[in-house]
Amino acid sequence: MQTIDTKPALYIALDLGSTKWTLALSDGRRRRPRQRTVPAHDLPTLFAEVERARKQFELEAETRIVSCFEAGRDGFWLHRVLLERGWQNVVIDPGSIARPRKKQAKSDRLDAHKLMDCLQRHDRGESVWSVVRVPPAEVEDVRRVERERERLKRERGALRSRFFSVLAVIGVPKESRVLAVDIDSLRDATGRAVPPHARAELRRLQARLALVEEQRRELEHERDEAVREVPRVRKVYEMLVAVRGIGALSAFVLATESFGWREFDNTRQVGASVGLAPTPHLSDRTGFERGISKASRPQLRSLMVQLAWLWLRYQPDSPLSRWFVERFAGAGGRAKRIGIVALARKLYVTLWKYVTWGLVPDGMQVAA
Repeated sequence: MQTIDTKPALYIALDLGSTKWTLALSDGRRRRPRQRTVPAHDLPTLFAEVERARKQFELEAETRIVSCFEAGRDGFWLHRVLLERGWQNVVIDPGSIARPRKKQAKSDRLDAHKLMDCLQRHDRGESVWSVVRVPPAEVEDVRRVERERERLKRERGALRSRFFSVLAVIGVPKESRVLAVDIDSLRDATGRAVPPHARAELRRLQARLALVEEQRRELEHERDEAVREVPRVRKVYEMLVAVRGIGALSAFVLATESFGWREFDNTRQVGASVGLAPTPHLSDRTGFERGISKASRPQLRSLMVQLAWLWLRYQPDSPLSRWFVERFAGAGGRAKRIGIVALARKLYVTLWKYVTWGLVPDGMQVAA
């Protein structure tokens, strides 16, 4: 439970833009906050405005500073800078802030004032939004490796689709549509050569595909080296990769995206953090299920569903696998899909207990 601090404070809500930052500043006693605009990334001007506001509000130099901004394109660097200066800063999930249903005016000033209102309520202990868990800087840098590899994977898929689309448009037979084809030897269905500009485009696509493949291989090697840079991440990675059914890629994602740095108080927080928790809608005498919350990175959710299927194959004697077989072995396709999501959530909690406390459930095969 959050501890409510009743000491005087200087509240600062920041609306971060690409060219300017809008500040709303208040001491919590005035209804209308002080508003200022500073150039984006201009930290000396930002801190000067804060100091002027402190003097205007007649606050002492040691008065605590409580601030917030929404998670977005600027990442977490500013959060770390503010913490180093002793501020009590929180990064907010923009989707968790309540929005009016009716159409209303929107501006940076209004957004900053809305954040200011929520910030003061949050400081009083009210639940008004979801706070983003900021990873340590070294972990954030390490997990960048796999995220870039995922982007390259999507780029490779898009380039492959474009390559085959060009071949189809110019009438190349299906049996000749291969990536490593010699462009000059290509012929369409009538036996004519490929037009010159189409050949040039195909060569460029081949060159870009070769570059993407080379960079992807480099990142896979870099990932193997990066996992050793952070001791906690390395420990979790080694524990997970020792479990049968969990490969190096899955262990790396779980270690860098969650288990290698996040702290949880209970299993409910663990299950909710992966975005696989149910979201029932209960009102009066009506009730229905709205699906899973999806409150996490999509890659992490899809990974856990894949690991759930692999768990059934490689860990058939574990309690989780027996639970799934008993409840869903004879069920239809839709019921099995629901069951595998539930299994993924249970598996995520089980793996958290394993890497946190070293608890190995009965039936789970782990390398010595």
